[in-house]
Amino acid sequence: AVNLSNDTDVPLIEYVGMMRAAMGSKSPLIEVTPEQIESAGLEVRAVSPFSGRWASRLDCSPAKRDLRWKPSDVKEQLTHAVEAFLSTPPQDPPPGYANRSREVELAWQSG
Repeated sequence: AVNLSNDTDVPLIEYVGMMRAAMGSKSPLIEVTPEQIESAGLEVRAVSPFSGRWASRLDCSPAKRDLRWKPSDVKEQLTHAVEAFLSTPPQDPPPGYANRSREVELAWQSG
């Protein structure tokens, strides 16, 4: 078994911007600090798309080395992932959405 992931490191704000574009949103990107998140009564790990129960960094170097595999563009991969999620969303919202209204309030206060 090999991981067919991407080996491109993308800053969080850029990653969120790519997700926003893939969803067709034009809403502004608001950067907040971990301290602002915690002051709003939120957990940093719960609001980050890079955190969660299965958060990890996959290593695709064996696939590149052994299979001569080349990852596709990270923006292209993310666009496909967003399209797949939107076409068949989960029946229940992700656990982090329990505090979504507080996240939105923090964004309004910060932006």
